[in-house]
Amino acid sequence: MFSGKLRRMSALIINPERSHEVASMKYHDSMDKANDILAKVTQFLTKLALPATPVNYAVAYEHISGRNTPLSQAIRQREKSTLTLDSFFFEELYNEWIAKPHPATENVLEGFGEMLTDIGNSTQKANQSVNQYIEQLDQGLLALDELGNETTKEVIAQLINATYEIKSSQQQLQDQILEVSAQAVGLKQDVDDMKSERLLDNLTGMHNRKSMHESVDIWLTEKPERQIAAIAIDIDHFDHFNENYGFMIGDVVLTKVAKKIQTYIRESGLPVRTGGEEFLLLLPDVELDIAKEIAEQIRKGIEKIRFVSSRSKRTLPKVTISAGVSSYRTHEDWEQFIGRANNGVEKAKQTGRNKVVTVKNH
Repeated sequence: MFSGKLRRMSALIINPERSHEVASMKYHDSMDKANDILAKVTQFLTKLALPATPVNYAVAYEHISGRNTPLSQAIRQREKSTLTLDSFFFEELYNEWIAKPHPATENVLEGFGEMLTDIGNSTQKANQSVNQYIEQLDQGLLALDELGNETTKEVIAQLINATYEIKSSQQQLQDQILEVSAQAVGLKQDVDDMKSERLLDNLTGMHNRKSMHESVDIWLTEKPERQIAAIAIDIDHFDHFNENYGFMIGDVVLTKVAKKIQTYIRESGLPVRTGGEEFLLLLPDVELDIAKEIAEQIRKGIEKIRFVSSRSKRTLPKVTISAGVSSYRTHEDWEQFIGRANNGVEKAKQTGRNKVVTVKNH
């Protein structure tokens, strides 16, 4: 996992003198071809002012070499938008198109989760069945005992001994069943956690783009005419904050701001981290005016947060946000919809920051 750690990987900058060797071995390119692509990769990263971390380098190499079409399409689409090509975006590309699990792995996880569920259900049913049998046997023995003749008593004595043995072995079996069942529940939770991790940003706990697209697909499948509002949020002057106080403090600020944002939507919307200090809130079945009110509440709430240095005990500068609000038009291009919200953020920045700008449909 790389979330929250990329900016601290500057110590892992790739040695330019050996980059062509790494590329040649990893991608099976000739040395001449690797050198040519390396030069272009270096120019590409320099142009974007991105450090040549392993993740950034791998994404840039895949793009420049033309070997990963979906990844290149995502980069070109990003270049056409108002969003920046930053390390956070490169990390998303790396996780989505380079380090993504193989389909077979996905199938195994899915099948394993179903198997664990079946085990839990089967053990529970088996336990219930054996207990019912023993209860019925006890009732039958009591009924026979009431007959009172010698032959019956002898049969009863034999059955009682057999019952005690069954009860003893059943208790052992029940203990084993409970243990297996508990392990199955734990393993299923681990599988569910593994699936969830691929849909969440490690630093903030917000959803990532993959999760966003999956959720939106579900929303629009359920209701193609669904109204969706978007609130794009960008922390003001966050680069300066990082430069003055360091990335570790910056991560603390990001985490607290993200948690504060999420308190305003709870389970009614989808909070997404779309960039280093950029967030997107998707609100299904919410009108534009209501979304604007929510954005204003978020802006005021974040403005009230106070950050204090644990070392110097000094109060750090106030953190503010610029936000843009837009509403989805049925069947429109999704990037256009998100682009309007981001345009609102840009207008908010251009007119003084710490404000919310609504961009209505034309």
